[in-house]
Amino acid sequence: MTRIDRSEQELEELLQSAAKAGPDPSDALLARVMADADAVLAERSAESAMPVGSVPTSASGGWLNRLLGGVGGWPAVAGLATATIAGVWIGYAQPASLGGVAGGLLAGETAYDLGDLLPDYDSVLAGG
Repeated sequence: MTRIDRSEQELEELLQSAAKAGPDPSDALLARVMADADAVLAERSAESAMPVGSVPTSASGGWLNRLLGGVGGWPAVAGLATATIAGVWIGYAQPASLGGVAGGLLAGETAYDLGDLLPDYDSVLAGG
């Protein structure tokens, strides 16, 4: 018999003895567990009936709660706040690589004027 076979046999014996050793729960404990499960199930089914982003009826009614419900609730407001802060930070502390990419556009060194990009009367007549 190898070491692996013996350890598997010992493990099997240990699991069988552990399965036999457990006492049965009392009826009062099972009743309390089932009552708690029913309460949680009722609470979750009431929450799932509400649309996403809405607030519970006990806290609704204010203009802020209606506004939050309209944009998607607190998770959406957190995302909007994060995007706003990131935009302000990028605008204030401009990355150095952005100057190289948009330097020609911002400095006025473009080859075309806005009037060159819009069609004029002559080009419309020549086209057709």
